This record gives sequence, structure tokens and C-alpha cells, in this order.
Amino acid sequence: MERWSEVAARQERHRDAVREAERDRLALHELALRERGESGQRFHCRVMTWLGRALIAWGWRLQYFGAGIEVGATE
Repeated sequence: MERWSEVAARQERHRDAVREAERDRLALHELALRERGESGQRFHCRVMTWLGRALIAWGWRLQYFGAGIEVGATE
């Protein structure tokens, strides 16, 4: 059975992830509005750069939060 502190921590991480996703969505929207008048290729490169950095950051966070979880081998 989970302790309340673990449940509260998981809920807080979820709320943080939702806030971060919304912030990222707004940032991409703002970037799209700024780049609308410029070359599509330039916009594509910027989005891909941002996405790559975001995936790296998310991967590090997932690795950190998953550090205490051991996954057993499936048979």
C-alpha cells in the first residue's frame, strides 16, 4: 500500500507535467505565429531543435523519477 506522501508526490509531479506541457504548447504556438511570415524550412528547423531539447530534458526527468522503480523480466 502506498503512503500518502508517495501519492501526494506523484500527484504533484503530474500537475507539474501538465503545467509544463501547457507552457510548451503555448511556446510552440507563439513560435509558429512569429515564424508565419518567414521561410517554412527555418520554422521546421527551429521546431525540431526545440523538440530535440525537450525530449532530452523529458528523458532525464523520466530517468530520475524511474530510478527507484525496478522492472522485472517478463516470461
